[in-house]
This record gives sequence, C-alpha cells and structure tokens, in this order.
Amino acid sequence: MLLEIEKIINNGFGLSHYEGKVVMVPFTSPGDTVECEIVESKKSFDVAVLTNVNKPSKNRITPICPHFTICGGCNFLHLDYKAELYTKEEWIREDFTRAFGDSIRVNSIIPSPNEKYRIRAKFSDDGKKVGFQKALSNEVVSIDNCPLLTDELNAILKNIKPRTKREIDVIAGNGYLSVGNKSFAADNSVFFQSNLFIAEKIVNAVINAVKGDVVYDFYAGVGLFSAFLEDKYSVVAVEENKKAEAFARQNLKKARFISLSVEKAKKSLKALADTIIVDPPRSGMTSSAINTVSSLAKRRIVYISCAYQTAIRDIKALYKDGWAITSITPYDMFPRTRHQEVVVILDKR
Repeated sequence: MLLEIEKIINNGFGLSHYEGKVVMVPFTSPGDTVECEIVESKKSFDVAVLTNVNKPSKNRITPICPHFTICGGCNFLHLDYKAELYTKEEWIREDFTRAFGDSIRVNSIIPSPNEKYRIRAKFSDDGKKVGFQKALSNEVVSIDNCPLLTDELNAILKNIKPRTKREIDVIAGNGYLSVGNKSFAADNSVFFQSNLFIAEKIVNAVINAVKGDVVYDFYAGVGLFSAFLEDKYSVVAVEENKKAEAFARQNLKKARFISLSVEKAKKSLKALADTIIVDPPRSGMTSSAINTVSSLAKRRIVYISCAYQTAIRDIKALYKDGWAITSITPYDMFPRTRHQEVVVILDKR
C-alpha cells in the first residue's frame, strides 16, 4: 500500500487515507510518501507498519539511536525538532479550540534541549537483559545508552546487571535535585519532574502568574512551587503522599504544610486563596477536588498538567463554575516523545 502522510495525530502516528478510510502509520512525517502494510483493521481506521519510505518529507531526519522504532520510548527521532514542536503545539491548539471555541489562543510551545535531558527513567530487567520495553510489548530491548538520558543515568544503566524480572526506577542527583537556585531533597520513591530545564521554566511561569498574597499549592509533592513562593507569599502546601511529605518538610522553611488529599483539604482551609496552584497526576482531578479548588480560589487558578486531555476535561468543569481561560502555554517537557506539559491560567469571570 502506497500512502502520502498528511499529518501526525496526538498518538504520535502519521495519518493518511486509503479508499476513504483513515490509516495510521507510526514513525512517519507529514509529506512522506511511504509503503506500509496493515496490521490491525477497525471499523473506522486501520493501523499499518512502515515498510519503506519512497519519498521522504523535508522534515525527516536520520535517527540518532539504533534502537529507534524497536524501543517503545521515542516517537519522533525521525523528525526535525522544529517540526516536532509545531506538531505538538497544533495538537494543543486544535483540542483546546474544539473544547472552548475559536477565541482561545495558545502561546508558542517552550522548547527544551532534546538530548540528555531526562534525569529519571524506568528500566526493565527480564533476567537476561536490561533496557526499555518494546512498543506495545513486555519484551525488553537491551540498551546501554539512551540519547535522552543524562550521562549520569546512562552510567547507571550500563552498570545494572540482569538479575530477575523487575522494574528499576532510577533518578539522578544522589537524593538532591536542583531547579534554578534551589536544591530539593527527593528520590525515586516520589514524583519529581524528569526535565529540570523545563521544570525551571514552569516554576518561573507559576511565579509570574501568582495574584494576591495567599497561595494554596495543591498536589504539592516535595514542595517545588511552594519553595519558590514561600518567601514572598503566605503559602499552604497540600499533599497526601507520606513519602513526598517527608521531603517537603525538608524543602520548605516557611510554608504551612497540610498532609491531606485535595478532596479533604477544604475542612482545614477556612480562608480563600488569591491563587491556587494545581499540578495533579496524569489522571487529573476528581469532581470533589475540582469543587474544592473552585470554591477556595478567589482570583486565579494555575493548572499544570502532563496530560492536556484530562486538563481539558477538568477545565471544562471549572469553566462551567465561572472560571475563564486567560492563557495556555505548552512546554516540551518530553522531547522526542508524543508527550508534553501545559500550563493553563484561569481567572474568575
């Protein structure tokens, strides 16, 4: 089957049409003319595998990793980085416009170094080899160097000996990670951003977004945002994870810390906050958490998300509750993959 790729959709696959039906092909670029074979057929679309690039697009480049298309980690090593950024920005623009109307404006995506940026990774050991899992498979690809990992993580990877079937979560820093001019106690038992360059950019965006004097930092983790705000504002950090709490109490000097879920925090927070920061997990917020945030925020909500589709779902609920989008900024937290981060600022209507 010969196809011309029209665009890349947000699962990372190239999209084309054949005899009126959508065909999705991974590891392709808009403008490619490719040969492919269908491996999965659904009612409304087919999934195909790439067998040959007959005519490459102007955005196609030579991948820097020999494991690309085998390892399941990267989607875009075949794509010029500017084209990758444009693609991700368009996904967010299209989906937010579809959800909230044509008046929505999305800022330009904030780029990142696209090699040696990851300070955290999960390796797989099958007892015979250590590396990453194949795409859509539990099979392990033996890897001793990944171009996305920092030198420290690659050195760790090289020294891991196969032992038994397990997942190995590794984070750099020997117990401390630096963002901007601050150092944070953290380890692989808690969440911390995988890209410190973009983490600093997002921290600066949050600092600049704060309105008023009182700030609630929900899903505060080890206190990343609170640590940068506590000297200037009255900050309350809310986090239910006990391991994260232990690190947050080391990282925070002035902020008040509440060890509760966002859903239950309302009982302990009697006053309204001028600004509420939310950085929920990929699954987003529950309806109860959304109610807590909406009822306790006086002026502004800053929503940080690593899964913008769930952010859109949550923001729709906030929208109905009287909140309006002021700005949307994508951040390329995970270059060469289909994932990105987004910071949405909402103000009370």
